[in-house]
Amino acid sequence: MDDFKTIKVTQTPTREIKVDNPTNYPMIGKGVQGAIFQISDDKCVKIYIDEELAKREAAVYRVGSGSPIMPKAFEIGRNYLVMQYIKGTPLDQYLSKTGFIEPGMIQKLIAMFKEMERLGFKRYNPAVRHIIVTKDKSLKIIDHVGSFKKGPQIPVKLLEWMCNSGQSDVLLEQLNAIDTSDYDEWKEYLKRYLSS
Repeated sequence: MDDFKTIKVTQTPTREIKVDNPTNYPMIGKGVQGAIFQISDDKCVKIYIDEELAKREAAVYRVGSGSPIMPKAFEIGRNYLVMQYIKGTPLDQYLSKTGFIEPGMIQKLIAMFKEMERLGFKRYNPAVRHIIVTKDKSLKIIDHVGSFKKGPQIPVKLLEWMCNSGQSDVLLEQLNAIDTSDYDEWKEYLKRYLSS
């Protein structure tokens, strides 16, 4: 079996991510923090450009161990994290394909944000593409490097995506029917976003 530890991920002075992959593991994602490779049917490894990023994400996985919104972590290394490979569809693609957001999905999103709060996340603002809808329609969040950094405590990226796709009214209507505690704050943010 190839050794994923031989994979090198670096960043150029222009912030371009460079990957040297002498293995047969396919790269399934690349971003500003590093690159992800599928190493088995149910596991992937994220190789970071530096150890500090690896430490930050590892801390989130330790706190979130056993949480229904987190992939399982199997091995934490100096510059890598072996985790569960989540089979599913990114939320933005899922919503684009269905053409609307169903009430059950709104309930799951609200439960997901409440779970982020319970875990002590400092920001509840994952990229819409980092929320994965699994085959059984549960939600998992990937890319947690910034989860403990101070940031928006409302889902700004989701709200803006819903607004840009013409679904913000449906989202707010369903949110108001399900959980009024977040309704006013989300509605106020959308009002400011639309007027900017």
